[in-house]
Amino acid sequence: MIGRLNHVAVAVPDLAAAAAQYRDVLGARVSEPLDQPDHGVTVIFVELPNTKIELLSPLGAESPILGFLARNPSGGMHHLCYEVDDILAARDRLVAGGARVLGDGEPKIGAHDKPVLFLHPKDFTGVLVYVMIWWVVLFTVLPWGVRVPDEHAPGHATSAPAKPMMLRKAFITTVIAAVLWGIAYVLIESEFITFRVR
Repeated sequence: MIGRLNHVAVAVPDLAAAAAQYRDVLGARVSEPLDQPDHGVTVIFVELPNTKIELLSPLGAESPILGFLARNPSGGMHHLCYEVDDILAARDRLVAGGARVLGDGEPKIGAHDKPVLFLHPKDFTGVLVYVMIWWVVLFTVLPWGVRVPDEHAPGHATSAPAKPMMLRKAFITTVIAAVLWGIAYVLIESEFITFRVR
């Protein structure tokens, strides 16, 4: 059921200082800050060869990570995110195995604009875990779906497509796929391409 590790989230009291540490001390590739008011956080992504680190800083007086930072003033690991193929099937399997899904048990759109489910940390050795469907990333792994310079949302990696360009990527991908299928159909109908059965 469980897929690859999408990211490790670290809550930090000073986002700029944390980003500078990863960039200047560790030599990592660091994204620009992105405010996510719907989720009460500002995020910066640290790109690694096999996953990402998500640096979280509170945004607004109602930020959900304020309590975490009050208990951990120096910051700390906030959650782990794993990818799954089918989030509803994953939920049913998790619940059947005794895991508690936070909220009403229905997937919500997360900070990556993909359906997510948060799991109770007491069921996973004290670590907040959430699962995220992965297949929404299709349009970013195709040549015409790569990020462009004016996309300042987090995540150059294939598992974190940026929101501003997703509809455009979906439209362009659909049009190109339709054109390619159309060309293939014409070539086959005109017998320019033939298939021989041995």
